[in-house]
Amino acid sequence: YEVEKLIAKGRIRKRVWYKVKWAGYPESDNSWVKNENVGLGAVAQFRSKPVQELFEFEKLVARRKTKGYIEYEAKWQGQPATENIWVEKGDLSRKLVDAFDAKLA
Repeated sequence: YEVEKLIAKGRIRKRVWYKVKWAGYPESDNSWVKNENVGLGAVAQFRSKPVQELFEFEKLVARRKTKGYIEYEAKWQGQPATENIWVEKGDLSRKLVDAFDAKLA
């Protein structure tokens, strides 16, 4: 897939995510991608914009196991559930995961 442009930036603890508009695909296919999976050119172009849309992490709202991995659904502050993303357990702090799992128990 080719990145057309980066639309927004979000941070969950120390990990940075970018909302990507994919070249040749409708906006309904936009998705959140970890910083290291986005090209440096796209990041530089995004940073050069005078106004950047920044998302702040609010909380974890769900947990699932998929393909042998545990993932947590993260909600962005002030955004609808359609903006939530699934994050692998290893990309989250242990403290955050333990607190969420304790609520499920």
